[in-house]
Amino acid sequence: MNRAELDIIIQQVLDAAPDKSNPQLTSIVFANWLSMYDQSDEWPVIMLAVTSCLAEQQNERLDKETDTQHEDVALAVHAADEFMAGILNKQ
Repeated sequence: MNRAELDIIIQQVLDAAPDKSNPQLTSIVFANWLSMYDQSDEWPVIMLAVTSCLAEQQNERLDKETDTQHEDVALAVHAADEFMAGILNKQ
C-alpha cells in the first residue's frame, strides 16, 4: 500500500467516524483496531509511535501559533511607531 492509498483509507475511516468522541470511545476503537490486526502485543511500540506523531503535530501547531504571535507583535510595534511618529510630527 502506498501513501496515497493509505490517505484514502484514512479519510474513509474518518468519514465513517462519529463527529465527536471521548477518551473511552477512542480507547475502544484503538483496542479493537489492535485486536483486529492481532497487534495487542505491539502496543508499547505503537504507543510510542503515536506519541511521536502527536508531538510532531503539536509542534507544527505551536510553530504556526508562534509565527502568528510574532506577526501580531510586529503589527503592534508598527502601529505604535506610526502613532508616535504622528504625535511627534504634530509638535
